[in-house]
Amino acid sequence: PSLPSAMAPGFMRFIGRLFKSIDKKPPPRELNEGELTSERKALFGYDNTLGVEPTWSLTVGSQRDKKRLFLARCLCIYYSSFLNDRSLLIDILIEANDTILLDPSDDSDEDQLELAVRDANGNIEFIKVIYRKRTLRLEGRDLVDFLRRYTCQPVQRPYDIKLEQLVPRRFDPPLQLSRIYSMAGEISWATLAIDSKRHVPVSVMKFVDLTPKEREYLQWQVQDRRHFGNHRIWRFWGLVMEGEKIAHLVMEDLTLGPVSEFVSSCPRSNVELLSIATGMSEACRYLEKHNFIHRALALDAFLLAHDIQVKLALFCFSPCTLFPLQNEYEDVDHCRWVPWECLPHENGYTGTPYDLVSMVYTHGNCLWSLYHSALLPFENETAQQIRCRKYRETASIEINDECMPDQIATIVKQGCWRSPKHRYTFERVLSKLKGEKGHTARESNRSLRSPSHDTNDTDKQIR
Repeated sequence: PSLPSAMAPGFMRFIGRLFKSIDKKPPPRELNEGELTSERKALFGYDNTLGVEPTWSLTVGSQRDKKRLFLARCLCIYYSSFLNDRSLLIDILIEANDTILLDPSDDSDEDQLELAVRDANGNIEFIKVIYRKRTLRLEGRDLVDFLRRYTCQPVQRPYDIKLEQLVPRRFDPPLQLSRIYSMAGEISWATLAIDSKRHVPVSVMKFVDLTPKEREYLQWQVQDRRHFGNHRIWRFWGLVMEGEKIAHLVMEDLTLGPVSEFVSSCPRSNVELLSIATGMSEACRYLEKHNFIHRALALDAFLLAHDIQVKLALFCFSPCTLFPLQNEYEDVDHCRWVPWECLPHENGYTGTPYDLVSMVYTHGNCLWSLYHSALLPFENETAQQIRCRKYRETASIEINDECMPDQIATIVKQGCWRSPKHRYTFERVLSKLKGEKGHTARESNRSLRSPSHDTNDTDKQIR
């Protein structure tokens, strides 16, 4: 029988109270045992001084994404993309319950994080962390409350690095680093001791003869950009001062060197080149999201780390600053990469300011060079022609059909080398390359299946 109409409102209030009581159900008993110490509360709490970004932030994306990133950066255990090479975790999570927070290793899960925990058996487990109800959560619980109440041992990310934490190591990369990395200073390799038990390999750029003003500005830049970057950016751990005039910028480790050396050493397959091209575009797309102008963009700026993973170098191109603040149009090697509209006029007037639209043209040159074994744009032209705005306006770069597939050539010609108002955004270039990558993967799978079908047909004919 149906309920009387008079009982319906009361019944609905009862159901509402029931669901509210379920939502307020206390956590499991083990979470309520004992009082939390103030020290543990502070250790796993949000520290706003770690997450504040005074001069830059995400220029696109939802407020939800910005809040999620801010909360993660406020945690002392957040290592972001520094440990994208998961093999490094063995030397960091060395004791049971050691815990750190990471960006996901899978590009498709950009809206999630991963909590890496070492269990009692020595295995490293990864737990998905999501942003929900205005906080970071895992398995239905608030992340901070979970970390405080369970026996998690935090491995804090090193922000203030001391000189004694850098232990020199001998390391000869398979491919020689290009001269472009000696523009700022001397590069070396070391081991960063996070504490007495944990360490991670790093590369170190040494700045010398800094003036007090240069030193202060460099320190401010490092403080400002300490969270800048993702798995496609060659990032820095921090800055170490040695006296008043020497600084050491502690960078992520390199294993293979520049992309230009990799593609010029021997012929590479189209699958490898397309994978690298996609990684290069992902790096530039990150800069586009944050409105960052890379004034030293060239093929030599793209590096290869573990598993042929592409990383873009932003820093160490200037002798006294973290990154260059203006273009060097007196340098021929720089002018060959920039579009003609940015070059100075013959009468001395400056050209169009170098911006994200100009970077798309430069990126097209990088893709062309990638597929042509690291050839330089306008390699056969004279220095005067390369710097001449009038000559460059009508000059073109020849594409070898045997080196660059038609689909990639179309993206470069129609998306990167056109007039400024018709150029693609990095988002569109990346979308085109990903579409071509998916098409190539499907064609590869189809070609792998076809021989087996032919073999089966042959067997049937024999029978």
